[in-house]
Amino acid sequence: MVFGAALFTGCPKPAVTGPDAAFDAGAELDGGSDAGAIDAGVIDAGVPQLELSGTIELADGGSDSLPAGPAAEVPPLSGITLHANVALKDFRVRVIDGSDQVVPSDDESRVGDAGTDYVIKLAHPLKPAKTYHLQIDAQTGDALSDRAGRSYQDFELTLKTQGEPEPTPGKKPKKKKH
Repeated sequence: MVFGAALFTGCPKPAVTGPDAAFDAGAELDGGSDAGAIDAGVIDAGVPQLELSGTIELADGGSDSLPAGPAAEVPPLSGITLHANVALKDFRVRVIDGSDQVVPSDDESRVGDAGTDYVIKLAHPLKPAKTYHLQIDAQTGDALSDRAGRSYQDFELTLKTQGEPEPTPGKKPKKKKH
């Protein structure tokens, strides 16, 4: 099994937390024993991104690394294998088509101390020249989380399949009149 690494990160606006979160540089200190001392506080980088690696199974039988980034152009796929380095809980993984419908698949997940493995075997390969979204989010809770209780940002990867669009069924080519 070939695994590529994909780290999807963003730069959320840092938030200051702790006792000095409401500190105003123009306000006077209360004159207590710490008068004149400023505690820098704790910088909260926000909810971390989920780190994933994996492969995509191509419709022609080959495989390739899971592409990195928020969007990728890929050949038509028949499956996706994912690995997260944390043991996720209360999560769901879906492939959504351009009509916001879940793409039918037979899925298998394994969660253990080494992380989470998830295999998606699509009922039919993804159609060429279409856009799909691979999503990982919380099944029932408010946030995607691991067994240790850490929360993660929901994950989404936009997949645009390569190739020419399939002809629309039911439309017959127009015959030329002579």
